Amino acid sequence: MIRYCIIAFSLLFIFLTFNKSAAPDNGLWLGMYGFATLAGFMALRKYWHWGIFIFLAACYAFAAVYFWPVQFEGFFYDGLAMKPSNVEKARDAASLIFACVFMLSLGYLTKTNRISE
Repeated sequence: MIRYCIIAFSLLFIFLTFNKSAAPDNGLWLGMYGFATLAGFMALRKYWHWGIFIFLAACYAFAAVYFWPVQFEGFFYDGLAMKPSNVEKARDAASLIFACVFMLSLGYLTKTNRISE
């Protein structure tokens, strides 16, 4: 069951990568989400030490703090109102927090050897 969850979340990160492909800074997001996808599949094959996942979680947490908007205005737009950039920044930071939690989970599962064959 855990293997299927890891595959599902890795596919979610692939979807997020394609979703950000039209952004002006798409290379940055391709690297961030692509590396989260790669980490999921590396955890399935047990190629990486658990410390690598903890290091990646720290990197994603740092990036989430860096991308967090100065003034939080929520995650959704109000109908046809003007679209502030803070909403997009909050969404980006939330996805990085999600990647951080995913890396922490992979690190824990790898350390406790709970990823079954």
